[in-house]
Amino acid sequence: MTQDEAIKRLQSAGLHAFFRRWSLGDSIGVARGAFTVDGITAYHQIIYIYPLNSLWCVVDLSLKLYPDEIQFDSLESAVEHVSASMSAVGA
Repeated sequence: MTQDEAIKRLQSAGLHAFFRRWSLGDSIGVARGAFTVDGITAYHQIIYIYPLNSLWCVVDLSLKLYPDEIQFDSLESAVEHVSASMSAVGA
């Protein structure tokens, strides 16, 4: 699975998913709980999926679902975990 395929899969699950290049490297953001203030859209929760050596890590910057990063052997496993856990607590 490529990062583009992962983003499409997350979007098809009804989640806001996007590519981001930053300090975590080339990563996938998954967000929900959108709100707008003065024309700027923000989210109550953002989870990032990013590569680290041969693993894929998941970190919740809002610390609502995962207080620490979780590591997976494949991008597909990380995507399935994020999709299931974000859907389980409602969008």
